[in-house]
Amino acid sequence: MPELAKYAKDKGMNLEQYKALSAELNQTADRILENVKSCGKYAIDSGMYYPVNEILADGEYTPYIICMLKKRGMEFIENNTLWRV
Repeated sequence: MPELAKYAKDKGMNLEQYKALSAELNQTADRILENVKSCGKYAIDSGMYYPVNEILADGEYTPYIICMLKKRGMEFIENNTLWRV
């Protein structure tokens, strides 16, 4: 599990920058989960897995957002390439 605090420290961020980044990524995770549950495209509690690239673009913060989504109850398999709620 990647540590956002270590990432921020390695990038030379101060505490306020870290807090802002953390808040932004948490908001992103909240929006993704809201969209997944409300769009009707994905079956909830069905056991179906879907590709991560349908809900999250691959980028620098992807591992951190995935960790935040896991804390919100999303399940990931296959090296975080598939997800379900």
